[in-house]
Amino acid sequence: MDTNLSFEICDVDQLSGIPTPHLSYAINQLLPLRLIGKHRYQDVEKVLDEKALSDDSVEIMAVGSLAEALNMPPIIEKKQGHTIKGDYLSDMDFMFVVKSAVSTFDTKKMDSGDYFSLIDTNDMHSGYARVWRSGKYLDHDCIQNEIKEGVMKTLLTSSDLNVEFTGPAVTTPKQTDLNVENFKTFDKSKPICSTDHVMGFPCEEWPPVAEEWKTRSRTQGWPSLEAIESLISNGCHVVPVQHRLTKPPLSAHQWRLSFTITERNLARHHVNDYQRQGFVFLKVLYHECLKQMQLISSYHLKTVFFYSCEIIPISAWKENLGSCVLYMLDLLLECVSKGFLPNYFIPENNMIDYLTEEERDSIIETVMETRIDPLSHVFCFTDDKTIGQASLMVSFRELMELVVKDMHSFIEHKEIRRSILESFSISSMKYILAQLYEGKVGEAVYIAEDLYRLLEKFRLTSRTLPDFFYWSMCQNISNTELGVKFMEHIVRTRGSEPGYETCKNNLPCLYHILACKYSKTSLEHGLYVSHSELAFRDLLKDSSNIPISCEFALLLMKQSRHAEAIPLLQEALRSKSLASCKNVYNKKEMCVLDETLQREVAEHPPLRLSSVALTYYLLYSCVHQGDSSSKECRLRDIKDEFRLFSEKENCARTFSLLGYCFVQTKDWKEGSEAFRRAIECKLPSTNNEIERTPYTLALAMKKHCDANANSF
Repeated sequence: MDTNLSFEICDVDQLSGIPTPHLSYAINQLLPLRLIGKHRYQDVEKVLDEKALSDDSVEIMAVGSLAEALNMPPIIEKKQGHTIKGDYLSDMDFMFVVKSAVSTFDTKKMDSGDYFSLIDTNDMHSGYARVWRSGKYLDHDCIQNEIKEGVMKTLLTSSDLNVEFTGPAVTTPKQTDLNVENFKTFDKSKPICSTDHVMGFPCEEWPPVAEEWKTRSRTQGWPSLEAIESLISNGCHVVPVQHRLTKPPLSAHQWRLSFTITERNLARHHVNDYQRQGFVFLKVLYHECLKQMQLISSYHLKTVFFYSCEIIPISAWKENLGSCVLYMLDLLLECVSKGFLPNYFIPENNMIDYLTEEERDSIIETVMETRIDPLSHVFCFTDDKTIGQASLMVSFRELMELVVKDMHSFIEHKEIRRSILESFSISSMKYILAQLYEGKVGEAVYIAEDLYRLLEKFRLTSRTLPDFFYWSMCQNISNTELGVKFMEHIVRTRGSEPGYETCKNNLPCLYHILACKYSKTSLEHGLYVSHSELAFRDLLKDSSNIPISCEFALLLMKQSRHAEAIPLLQEALRSKSLASCKNVYNKKEMCVLDETLQREVAEHPPLRLSSVALTYYLLYSCVHQGDSSSKECRLRDIKDEFRLFSEKENCARTFSLLGYCFVQTKDWKEGSEAFRRAIECKLPSTNNEIERTPYTLALAMKKHCDANANSF
């Protein structure tokens, strides 16, 4: 394409003042890759397979945006006072290819008698032709009945299905309304979106008028030479469609050269999902700003898109999608301003030569308004519509509120890492919570993963994805029930993958926390206790694990099942599996602990305990609760072992746990000594393991022990 525009990535767009990282983030949230990926065309193929022809005379080929996976995702309309319903903004297009009507551009080949018709492009508008057969040019009227007969025979399975004729095309209106329940799937018995059917004659040759496409200079190597060779091998088709400005009688004999199969293969196999994402966002803007003008179609945008793919570096679509979208709008503006939008395959074909100067000015004004502030137009579109699996409760405008505010700050500081932490992360978390409240747990997990990839890209997290799911996401979901559902989904869908032990190991703990939120006599409490116990037993069925054994023991102790906890803890101490591990509790998790340890969390959060030390403490508590004749002897043995371990560990929290053991049996002097050692060790700082902070609770406990010791 002959253009004066060059592409470059900049942090802040000069024309609009929009920070392109913020626009890129918004596009990714509105149209995540999983929603617009090329996998979607497989749905169309499934529909086509079910409606395949029973004979070999006509081949039905799915074409257009749905077949290319360049279509808008399904939307849900949210209108006050009306039932929420959905729709597809794209038709499903089919071409009826008459297999026996293979045509040629070559007169000599036609003379051989092996071809159905001759395609004549002489003295025709560029991109159009006449079809010569049996001494005459074929007109459109003879095709209309053929199409009708083919549609009625193959696609119309319901006697009450309406058929509409628009020129040479046959349209079957949408029969199935989308709603919240079914908008993710197709109703195979009836078309969920309207379908258009056009007949075409195949031509195995690449049109001579499109030779330039094969050899044009492509600075970015898109598509590749190998791709071009493969694509041109499909030849083309001719379809009975005349140019808009062609008048009778010539219009009856004018056919259009169609590259729909080449476009389909180009979009399916050579457009990557980042490019696809940018184009679908462009279509959102089209539906909000341009479609109602009825002056240009989404096909004009697809032409601009294909040219942009040749100009923009492939890596740029992933690195800064916002800049790519703005460039496409600039390219559209330039073409309309010049009054010339060249067809992608036949540049001599001006696709907007039918527009008047007044109409071009109107388009320029609208596109410029869109170009200056694209997000405002997207917000208008999404205020009463939801795209794909987006939130029904919270509008896209609300979700992006902090991002929009941060745009002004970013223009001043230009620190993308700061914007990610101060706006993008918070907005993503808001989105995650909205999806969880609406029961769309899978989407919430996907959004969390998208956030992780963003943080990882800019080195803002050192955690693995599984650890990020638990420590950064689940731990920050204040609603415990939603946190449980979030983690359940991860364990169910990814638990068998390497590295997800953190998620699997903590799920029963979350069940226990949730059980503590309910009254002990409630059904919910019993249900979650049961879930927790089953999950713990499953984790421990093959081998002992000290941290998990401690958590399971806490569950049993909460139910006064101390006798069952004792062998569990004894086995954990014998195995010494993961002996260096810690059990960590914050204020959200403190409900699973006894009152003593809850005070520790409240006074010095978070509570990080050696798993071995906690095991000794819990075992001592369980034995102390019992009434066996050997209790005193067993307690003494546990104390001796625990004291030796504490000396070796030399840790403030471990000495405190030892001190609490002595307090239970009123060994005040030994308790005072244990707390004295804890005070000497001090606690590590919350933000720095090397720095130490005073252990005020240990000081209070030492005074308590001293006071009781002196009273005897």
